[in-house]
Amino acid sequence: MAANSIESVISKLTADTEKKAAEILAQANAEAARITARNKDETARETEAILKAAEEEAKAAGEIVASGIKISKRDAAIKDRQEGISRVKDKAAEKLRNLSDDEYIGFVCANIKKSGADGSEQLLLAGKYAQCLQGVNDRLKGMSLPELSGYTGDQKIEDGFKLVKSNMESDFSAVSLIRDNQYQIEKIIIQSLFATG
Repeated sequence: MAANSIESVISKLTADTEKKAAEILAQANAEAARITARNKDETARETEAILKAAEEEAKAAGEIVASGIKISKRDAAIKDRQEGISRVKDKAAEKLRNLSDDEYIGFVCANIKKSGADGSEQLLLAGKYAQCLQGVNDRLKGMSLPELSGYTGDQKIEDGFKLVKSNMESDFSAVSLIRDNQYQIEKIIIQSLFATG
């Protein structure tokens, strides 16, 4: 009987052990399934977050590229406008350098009138217009303005003229006139050349 009882105990222990092992294995499989499901959910969320972040970065990169294109177009337009303004200024200076004697006399007299000259100034004419001093004074008389004494033929003056009074010079050269009136000149040029509408 003892052998039978030992076998019975061993058999019961074996059955209990197998039952317990099956329960543990079932619990482990259930836990593994929960972990796998949780990991799948977390992986899906992480994947979704990564894809969303990548999409936002791509959108931001696209906006940066679009902004860069707009800036490049704006810079090109500004450069074109500046070049256009420079060309117009250069043409204006060139025109002033190539006035006929009569046009030059008119230019000098109009600017002397605007300057409020009182006759105490000396007039310095551009070298190529040295012969125009008498014509300037004749026209000033006709405009009821005082005559100006002066010396002519100053080779340092390429265009325009200068008025000198007590060691103070008023420069009426193209460069000086354009510089002094740059804002108004550019506004007029922009309106006439680059008007949109």
